[in-house]
Amino acid sequence: MNPAVWITIIILLILGLNIFAVGIYGEAEFCFASVKLVTILGLLILAFIIDLGGSPRRHRLGFEYWRKSIRLFMR
Repeated sequence: MNPAVWITIIILLILGLNIFAVGIYGEAEFCFASVKLVTILGLLILAFIIDLGGSPRRHRLGFEYWRKSIRLFMR
């Protein structure tokens, strides 16, 4: 779907919520904030899993140079 359609739908949704009572608007804002928090937490957990080798390559990104860097300082 075209991004302009999504933007139009969201703008109309927000404008529609502003027309109704404040309670409905406040409840909708609470739901939007909850979705935002769940998304951020999900992305943080996903980044942690990928960093520790949960990607399809099974490569631990955070520990690639772990042993090499110790050798540099032990010379």
